[in-house]
Amino acid sequence: MKQSDVISIVAIAVFGFIVSYLVVGMFMDPDKASVTYKKISPIDDTVKMPNPDMFNVNAINPTVEVYIGKCVDADQDGILSDAEKVECNEIDTK
Repeated sequence: MKQSDVISIVAIAVFGFIVSYLVVGMFMDPDKASVTYKKISPIDDTVKMPNPDMFNVNAINPTVEVYIGKCVDADQDGILSDAEKVECNEIDTK
């Protein structure tokens, strides 16, 4: 590349930057720009009851283990012990 080629490329780049700056400035004026936002209420440390329209108190809780048949979780710990499994006929007593 010759020195005249480098000067031409630099001149074209500077000219392109100036033209693009002016064109963008015509469409996007920072003085006329406005931003709207919604004010958010501060976080509170009190626990409020959920809205009954949104939260169904009679809904099925998927975290509770469900036993079908004669199975009863007598100690209410969420895990069937061996004695409870025997009552459910899940473990043979023989």
